[in-house]
Amino acid sequence: MTPNTYLGNNYVDKTFQTALLPLNLLQYISFLSKFTIRNNFIHPKGYIYFSMSFCFVCILIYAHFAHTKLDWLFESSMYFNTIYFAMVFNFVSYSCDGILLYVSHIYSSKYAVEFVLKIQKTINTFRFVSKNNFKVWKRGNWIYVGGIYFIYFIIGLLYIIIIRATFYSILSCFAYVFIFLYYDVNIICAFRYVKLCEDCLTLWIANVRIYSKRYQIDDNESKKINKYYINGLLNAYSDILNSFDMIKNISQLPISGIIAQSFVFCWLIKNIVIISVCIKGCEEFYIHLIEAEKMCAMYLETYKFPELKKLYKNVIRIKRAKFSKMTACGVLTIDATLPLKFFDQWAVYIVVLLQFAFH
Repeated sequence: MTPNTYLGNNYVDKTFQTALLPLNLLQYISFLSKFTIRNNFIHPKGYIYFSMSFCFVCILIYAHFAHTKLDWLFESSMYFNTIYFAMVFNFVSYSCDGILLYVSHIYSSKYAVEFVLKIQKTINTFRFVSKNNFKVWKRGNWIYVGGIYFIYFIIGLLYIIIIRATFYSILSCFAYVFIFLYYDVNIICAFRYVKLCEDCLTLWIANVRIYSKRYQIDDNESKKINKYYINGLLNAYSDILNSFDMIKNISQLPISGIIAQSFVFCWLIKNIVIISVCIKGCEEFYIHLIEAEKMCAMYLETYKFPELKKLYKNVIRIKRAKFSKMTACGVLTIDATLPLKFFDQWAVYIVVLLQFAFH
């Protein structure tokens, strides 16, 4: 059943639905869908879907347990050696990843619905809803979704050809890599959502510049200032920051997991590439946010119209009060400095291991 709080204000435009389709398909195939759009209305997923998702995660964990043959190792004389402990650690890590992502899936469902409605409200404020509106963003969504599945398909094909794997081993390996696909799905969706916020912020900056220059040219236009439109600009800016907050709530657990996973299995270059793409998207959003703040600060000193000055002051105030950068559960900040911090911790980690090795 859908909560009544969502009824009446959860309409999603068909153009926006088309743009969201690639990401929705990516989540549906991965049992990570956070909402349902039915008859143009968006609803959070219910208990039945979450139960099915939990069963699927349990099947994946059991398949990995069978694949590693831990029960056979425990009964043999090998279970005290390093290989056994490495395999146990791998299985425990894998199980924790699955549980972490499932908890994140449930926790972030309501935020995903709120994000879609908030960002759509921002777009409607500028009346940019048209057939060509999300063409570039939608094309990018298809490229990333198709790209990640193409990578997994090539890896699977090479595994079958080179290893000459049996049908059972193929299913076991499929279950093993599915948890890693979970991380990729979450990070790709987070990056694409941040990209949409960046695009909306770019439109907001362009609108403010055009509107402000109009009154810079003709002082007589001050009597025609549309207070309703100025309030709309302020609300749109607030909605963009709120949308970014929703993305942070949705993606902080998966980002924390993939950073920890990359820290332990530092040879997984794919993880570094994916998190770098997410960092790039966040950094571009931060740059546009700073650009908007600087623009408002500059116009605040230039224009004398009270309505415009109030808009600029409120934008600066909202940015300082509401905005904070995305973090990995408060441990690491997702910005351009993350790779430096990561490799700094990595170097310390290696030094500590070397000290134990030669002690």
